Amino acid sequence: MRSRVDTWADPAAGMRRLLVINWLFSMSWDVHAFAVPLLGLGWLPWGEPLWIVLAQSAGALAGWLLARALPGFARLFVSEERATHVANEQALQEFTTLGLHRTAAESGVLIFVSLLERRVVVLGDRGIDAKVGVEHWKKVDEAVLAGIRGGSLRQGLVDGIGAAGEVLALHFPSPGGGRNELPDRVVVRAS
Repeated sequence: MRSRVDTWADPAAGMRRLLVINWLFSMSWDVHAFAVPLLGLGWLPWGEPLWIVLAQSAGALAGWLLARALPGFARLFVSEERATHVANEQALQEFTTLGLHRTAAESGVLIFVSLLERRVVVLGDRGIDAKVGVEHWKKVDEAVLAGIRGGSLRQGLVDGIGAAGEVLALHFPSPGGGRNELPDRVVVRAS
């Protein structure tokens, strides 16, 4: 498995987030200061602290709704290190949840694609990792990413599964009988 990233070790990413939040709050005041006289609403109690808090809350709600509706907008606020960390954590969680570590030969493989973080993570169980190594999983990563870059997630997954299947067939040939320990299926989770 890849090394984990300590998100607290990057103070620049935290500072960027604080600057964006500060900018959003200052923009809500700029809009207020510009719109109130323009619309002739100076007689309303906009200068009261309650109205300022309500305006900022409305701006925060609008930002949250934008982030939920437009993944590209949410991606603006996530550092590369954080995106990698989240994708790795989610992949490890799915590996465990799906029981890929419970095969007799320890040969379970997970190809995890995180669309929001734009990451592909390939995890192999201990048995297959001992025989293959990390370099082959990087090739599987690249096969999936090449398909995605070419505009076809499906083709990328087919190529990645094919690359993983070749090495599994080489080191863990099927005993026959057509019985799989794990289901051959694509799992889609929406968050």
